Amino acid sequence: MFNNSLIEQLPEFQQVSYRKLDKNAVWVVAVNWMIFFMILMIMLTFAYLFTPLMETEFALLPVVGLIILMTLSFSLIFYSFKFKGYALREFDIIYKSGIFWRKQTVLPFNRIQHLESHRGPLERKFGLATLRLFSAGGHGADLTIFGLEYERSNDIRQLLLDKIQADQAIIND
Repeated sequence: MFNNSLIEQLPEFQQVSYRKLDKNAVWVVAVNWMIFFMILMIMLTFAYLFTPLMETEFALLPVVGLIILMTLSFSLIFYSFKFKGYALREFDIIYKSGIFWRKQTVLPFNRIQHLESHRGPLERKFGLATLRLFSAGGHGADLTIFGLEYERSNDIRQLLLDKIQADQAIIND
């Protein structure tokens, strides 16, 4: 019978305690959505100004619909961050997300081929970074962790680079 003591020592991924994303991450997402809804509101304003839409009996329906959509979207944005988190274990990294459809991604360190850190303008303003981890054979990032504090992102990045180099040294010996 096959027996691997390393695998038996691993805790179940459902029992891992996850670290929350930085509290500013939700504001970056909210600002991005706010910009999107402002553009929609401007387009709706132009539609009212330059078309006979104001003269119809359903003139306020698009405005009410947009307000309901904005309220629902922002509620879901703030609520969704309660379900997001990451965990670093001895041999892998785990990321969880999702309100209705829960998703947990486990990526072993020895499968990571390369990684990158990304900071957009809003992320820089709020002191955040996004960490993208790639494994061999993938077309895109296998694991993306948005909303990490910049310093924490650098620490995780360096830890992963050290683990990858240690694994390569073992393989090459």
